[in-house]
Amino acid sequence: MSGYGGDVSVNVSVTLNAVFQTAQLQKLINDLQVKLTADITVESEGIVEIKLSEKEQYELSCDLEDEMKVCSWSLKNKDNKEIVVGEGAETEIRCPSPCYNTMLVLEKNARAGWYTCRLTSDSISHKASVKLNIPEPPVIIMKSKPQTADCTEGLESINVSCKMANDFNFTLSCPDNDVKTGNAEESLIVDIPCKDKLDSLKCTCNVTHYDETYSQNLEVPVLKSGDSFCVSENGWPKTKAGSTATQSCGPERVGNKSRTCDENEDWGSVFNYCVRKDVDNLLKSAMDIAKGYGNTPEEVGNIFSVMTNVTNLEYEATLADVEAFINTLGALNTATSNIEVIGDSVMTDFIESATNVLSMDWSDGNKTYKENLSANYLQSVEGLLQNIQVNQSSGYSTTLMQFQVRQKDIKYPRTIFDISLRLSTSASQAKILAIKNLSELLPNRFLDTESSSIVVAVALQSNKSEPSGINLEFPLKKKKPRNHEIICVRWQNSMWDKEGCEWKPRNNSHATCDCYLKGGETMTGKNSRVRMSLSTLMSKSPIELPGLEEITLAGLGASICSLVIFVFVECLVWKAVTKTDIAFFRHTALVNIATFLLLANVSFLVTSLIQDLTQQHPTMCLVLALAKHLFYLVMFFWMFSLSMILLHQLMFVFSPVMRKTFFFVSIFTGYICPMVTVSVTYMYYHLTHDGSYYDPHTCWLKYDAVLQGSIHAFLLPVGVIVLINLFTMVKVIVTHLRPQVSAGTVDEREIAKSILKVIAILTPVFGVSWALGFLVFVLDVTDGILPKMVSYAFTITTSLQGLFILLTGILGEIKVQNEVSKCVSCVKPERSESTRNCTPSIKKNSSLF
Repeated sequence: MSGYGGDVSVNVSVTLNAVFQTAQLQKLINDLQVKLTADITVESEGIVEIKLSEKEQYELSCDLEDEMKVCSWSLKNKDNKEIVVGEGAETEIRCPSPCYNTMLVLEKNARAGWYTCRLTSDSISHKASVKLNIPEPPVIIMKSKPQTADCTEGLESINVSCKMANDFNFTLSCPDNDVKTGNAEESLIVDIPCKDKLDSLKCTCNVTHYDETYSQNLEVPVLKSGDSFCVSENGWPKTKAGSTATQSCGPERVGNKSRTCDENEDWGSVFNYCVRKDVDNLLKSAMDIAKGYGNTPEEVGNIFSVMTNVTNLEYEATLADVEAFINTLGALNTATSNIEVIGDSVMTDFIESATNVLSMDWSDGNKTYKENLSANYLQSVEGLLQNIQVNQSSGYSTTLMQFQVRQKDIKYPRTIFDISLRLSTSASQAKILAIKNLSELLPNRFLDTESSSIVVAVALQSNKSEPSGINLEFPLKKKKPRNHEIICVRWQNSMWDKEGCEWKPRNNSHATCDCYLKGGETMTGKNSRVRMSLSTLMSKSPIELPGLEEITLAGLGASICSLVIFVFVECLVWKAVTKTDIAFFRHTALVNIATFLLLANVSFLVTSLIQDLTQQHPTMCLVLALAKHLFYLVMFFWMFSLSMILLHQLMFVFSPVMRKTFFFVSIFTGYICPMVTVSVTYMYYHLTHDGSYYDPHTCWLKYDAVLQGSIHAFLLPVGVIVLINLFTMVKVIVTHLRPQVSAGTVDEREIAKSILKVIAILTPVFGVSWALGFLVFVLDVTDGILPKMVSYAFTITTSLQGLFILLTGILGEIKVQNEVSKCVSCVKPERSESTRNCTPSIKKNSSLF
């Protein structure tokens, strides 16, 4: 009441033995408040009837005849402290509107104490209370001293202790020893069964509480003569192989450290599960709220505030601390999903706390353990981003996180941590959180891929029912190599999933992703909420086009057979087809081209067939890389020699090349030049680049960057030769067509046939199809259908090059066909005159090589 020099608080208790209506009482209170100029509240007991029923769960129900507006529950525990009971993991409140009754459903492991229901309307509350007696489960701690029963050092007994954290009566027993009874802590001196040759000694601590028996077992390893063990080290005691030793954490932490001695008598890594006491207390408070005890917006805000202060302290956090903080975020995520938490300061504390946790040292622990932690972390952060509501926040940034909220102009593009983002939605609010240093820690089920960008979490709230989408342009951590695929992913069921996201190739420094909500996630109406976390993955190796390897192997097989036949036929008809100098030059070049293409193809095929073996034996892989490099270069340099002879013949008709000149020039060009190129390349990269001459995975030359890598010692000479050969081919076509043009009569079909014939004959022996290889080297197969078509075309034409040489070299030359026909006719059974005449010729020709 006001007046009389200040505010006055008066508590009045009245006992009534009559029935009254709440509405009539409220009218009286309203009149009295006006007259006294005071605030009056009335709380009654005895009007509400409360019942307790125990089934699979505890059900507490309160009933009232009057209509009330609000119902609530509270608990007064053994410390006589009253806390609010709300919706949680262990609690469920059923309260219809209008409120005539209310029910509280509790799990079997709920807390004991006085539960109170309140039915409130304006200034009047009716309450009722009931005591719930729930047995508190005992906490049993068993230890042995020493931790290993060592028979090798004459030890005859060990000390086994049992301790009750809540002072329950218990019995401690070990085989062939007395049974001890206690209620706090008891120890038992246990004889070691060294003579029985047991591997371990098992002791048990039993507690009977509320007609239920609880047991805790302790198995002490027995170390006998001949058993493997790890010697004591840095405070870790002598331990039997296959057993685990423990250490306490110290006065400022709870938990323990453990270390396992493996079967090889080596100590494993120390698993440190020592948590700071203040962090452990913070986790317990958050877990209580998640269960439903004290689950109010104010308590959630307080825990976030405390968590911010604790994570800002300068101390060496362990991975156990990190896990405790992540579990705290998870508990708060559960709590905020049951109540509405509004506050820009709460969002700020949440982001700062989450940043501090992510900045801690995550290096300890194995990969699976850290992946589980990071998955729980993202799940909690994503949920809290959705659950915590903000009003006037314009955003917040830390070193690892950037938060933005949009309530207007949702569809306009924006930038967050250099990520361009555009939403296609009618959502009334969009909350966006970009997170650095997290994507590398998350589990990745996509094999042969790695994280290539940061994580972006988006939470949308809408009053309309329609699908939503999001377009993001991520800056990549490193430029995308050629033929490497980007996978746009979203976080789904604790793992990355590419369903619902599509990659749009743009450039090598950014990844553009279009993601949309799937059918079941479409926002369905008033105040509907949805969330998603997005990122990108990049393949570690170039993608493989389907069927390309099979085409290559089949083509190489056909080429090898064709080249063997071609070389055999050339040997068979050599003297008959090399009577003129130009024919001699041509067939000499053809035989060398076919021979070294055959050797190169065999080397390539061997590499493909014994790939696993070559990775185990680097020397074999090096030999194959050198062989392919040399054989392919020899083939191309002989193509160059053939092209130069033909070009000289066309341009200098009256200056023929002598065989002696051709011999010396061809030997130098066809053999010495490629050998020098390969030798110099190998020595340069072997001596100056730490053996990076070849790729051990492919047994072929390496590509590092533009004009960097040993592959350029193949590409540059081949590129020059192919260009010169193309020029020669064009010159041949022009020269071949010139007489027809000068004659004044032009038959377009004959011209087309002549051009096709020249192209068909010269393409395989000039290596023109290898020009497609430069397109393959430049184009990226992830850019669309054209690069894929070029890759297939290059593979088919180059792998079948030997077959094309056979077809054009034998079927395309009439003289060779005639000589082959003669040889075939000479092996018929009938010995005609012509057969007798050709036999000596066959013997002479076949002995040429």
